[in-house]
Amino acid sequence: ARRLLPACEPVRGWVLRAVTTTAAQRSRGGAAGEAARRELQWAVWLVQSRVLTVQGADGRGHKLLIPWLDMFNHRASSPHRLAGRTDGMLRVLAGAPVGAGEQVEIVYGTSGTSNAEFLGHYGFLDPAAAAADEALLRAHPHARPLLKQTALADDEAVL
Repeated sequence: ARRLLPACEPVRGWVLRAVTTTAAQRSRGGAAGEAARRELQWAVWLVQSRVLTVQGADGRGHKLLIPWLDMFNHRASSPHRLAGRTDGMLRVLAGAPVGAGEQVEIVYGTSGTSNAEFLGHYGFLDPAAAAADEALLRAHPHARPLLKQTALADDEAVL
């Protein structure tokens, strides 16, 4: 993880500048303050949807922005994998031959990753996560009636 941190410095500086600028604009209020709030909200979502937790030498998980890694889209059936989240040497391992110009997708999470996690961490839903969703609902049966209280259109309106 230590080797990856210097590459993230420009992003860290950009986020700090955005937060500082937004705080100053919000203190003025009005349309500028609202625009600043929306910009900060977008910046936070951007970072959260691209951050990866990597185990550091201290054994703890560290959330990092890793240049180029967010270019790999998710596909549950992809033979390609991300490795190195525990040794600081991130690499994409090809699980099948890759032709020139072919898109390489990786698997985010595991077969147990639910759509709640996909949405919360990456901002999308994966139809292949249905089994994980059912396991999540079995573990939290009290959630099922709550989910039935709104329609899909209501949920989409909030997004």
